[in-house]
Order: sequence, then structure tokens, then C-alpha cells
Amino acid sequence: MQNLTALSLKTEQGQLFVLDQTLLPHRQQWLSCSTVADMVSMIKKLQLRGAPAIGIGACLLLAVRAEQGSSREQLRADAEILRAARLPP
Repeated sequence: MQNLTALSLKTEQGQLFVLDQTLLPHRQQWLSCSTVADMVSMIKKLQLRGAPAIGIGACLLLAVRAEQGSSREQLRADAEILRAARLPP
């Protein structure tokens, strides 16, 4: 995967980073996001917020995991978990 830098998401050397939006505008801190549990936690803590950013972040995480060799079945399961992260309890 090529390196990518956007306002709140970036990939570097096959790893995804999320800008912690709870610290803005006073501080910029990039958080490593390597698992579905990491992404779900960031969504629930509002460290990543806004439907477009969440959708792109989830897609990038799935792409990283695909490059790391996750199976199609695992990626489908991961996608369902990520989709459910925004649903009300």
C-alpha cells in the first residue's frame, strides 16, 4: 500500500494512523490503529468522528489487514464489526 496522508488519517509503511480528534485544536497526536478493536474503540471514544472519516478509516484498516494476509471471511467479519460500531446500543 502506498503511503497516504489526509487530514485525520494516514498510512505509513503498511500501518494505519488516526489523528486523535478529542485533543484538537490544542494538540495533534497520531494513534496507531492495527486491529478492529482499536478502530471500534477510537470510534466509541470519538477519537475518530464523522461518517466520512469513519468510513474511510474502516476501509483503510480493512485494506491494511488484507495486505497482511487476512482471509476473505475474516475481512467480512471485521467489516460487520466495524459497521456495527456506529449503531446505537
